[in-house]
Amino acid sequence: RRNRWMKRYGTVEALQKSFGTCPPWGDLSPTQTRSLYHTLLPRSLLALNEMGFVTAEDLAPLAYEARIAAKEYARSRCVWTGRVGVFLFDQYRSLPDKGRLIQPGKSSSMSWEEIWAKYEGQILKEHAEKKKKGGMKVKELDEDELMMQTYMRI
Repeated sequence: RRNRWMKRYGTVEALQKSFGTCPPWGDLSPTQTRSLYHTLLPRSLLALNEMGFVTAEDLAPLAYEARIAAKEYARSRCVWTGRVGVFLFDQYRSLPDKGRLIQPGKSSSMSWEEIWAKYEGQILKEHAEKKKKGGMKVKELDEDELMMQTYMRI
């Protein structure tokens, strides 16, 4: 099931094969492109996890790859003016975050390690805030629980 899903939705090429390509100038407005991206997000992977076909440890990397593929595919369908705008915005956002511009042909997406650090940091911050508020007794997060929560958030 995992391999079948990846062949159909896990890469830009797979999405192009499943849903088609567009002319070089694009065929979707920026609003339509955003809707397409949200439609392609890998929510179906959660169902595979809930049915026991995929573990959380396998689910997170699949979701990460599928998100990147969905973003690239949706952007490829956007009209050229939207693509230029997104490229310029990615460059603007990359300077303060990474201290450099994105090289042509490189992805603006965060790496697996950056995604992991982002979500793990969010979970630790939320946990610290719960502990600070007190009220209810908050149990400590052990390494396995933190790892599982991070996998599920990705």
